[in-house]
Amino acid sequence: MALAQPWLVDVSLVLDVVGGGRFATAVVAVVVAAPVLAVGVAIGVSRTVVGVHWPTDVLGGWALGGAWMLACASVAVLARSRRATRSRGAMAP
Repeated sequence: MALAQPWLVDVSLVLDVVGGGRFATAVVAVVVAAPVLAVGVAIGVSRTVVGVHWPTDVLGGWALGGAWMLACASVAVLARSRRATRSRGAMAP
């Protein structure tokens, strides 16, 4: 199933892993992700406006943060799939 907003999958996955399986809905992902992204954008823009960082510094930080989120989500997916494989293997006769 293709989603119009693939980042919802990553955020809901991270929330699901951090929350121990309690945050699985896209609505919760949006409610949590929207303010977090807004704060990140506001801080980045304000750092550029104040003159503390160059715009390329801020863009690089956002890119690095996105890459880190994808790496963490990938590790979480791998860990979840291994855990599911082990639990299925333990149940087999």
